[in-house]
Amino acid sequence: MHPRAAEEGEPEPSSTFTLANQTGSHSGLAPLHYAAQKGHADIVKWLIEEAGAMPELEDSEGEVRTCSLSFLARRTPSRAQGLTARALARQTPLHKASHRGHLDVCRFLISRDVDVNTPDSDGWTALHNAASRGWLDVARLLVEAGAHVDAQSTHRYTALMNAASKGQLPLVNFLLKKGADP
Repeated sequence: MHPRAAEEGEPEPSSTFTLANQTGSHSGLAPLHYAAQKGHADIVKWLIEEAGAMPELEDSEGEVRTCSLSFLARRTPSRAQGLTARALARQTPLHKASHRGHLDVCRFLISRDVDVNTPDSDGWTALHNAASRGWLDVARLLVEAGAHVDAQSTHRYTALMNAASKGQLPLVNFLLKKGADP
């Protein structure tokens, strides 16, 4: 399938389709990435179920796209794979989802028993990401799932410090109520 067809939501059943898992030379994205980003559920479903697209497929920068996982969380959870795969900065899909505030993806990943305290190459956990971006619902979910509120990065930053430095007052208050060390 040509990436443009997936992006526009119109599959073209012809022999000119590229392999479902082939990434574009300029964008580094596969048809699945485009279709999931644009919310074309029928195309994503077709790519996964009929064309053999891999939901855990990395883009050209070595990152698993959370948009693909988001679709899987809602539509075909039995096909989700690569949930703990790490990208170049040793970030898991949970790191990516928490950074972007994708609550449904975080919930799905946690339901699949991913470790909420796995650090990336800088020692940041998913809670660090959620706190720095102001995603209170994501932070709540992570803490309920066992995220350590005082986990320190390699530079000794905590989620509370991240939230405070970014002016995320609701998150600061939440983390303090959950026992974060001021």
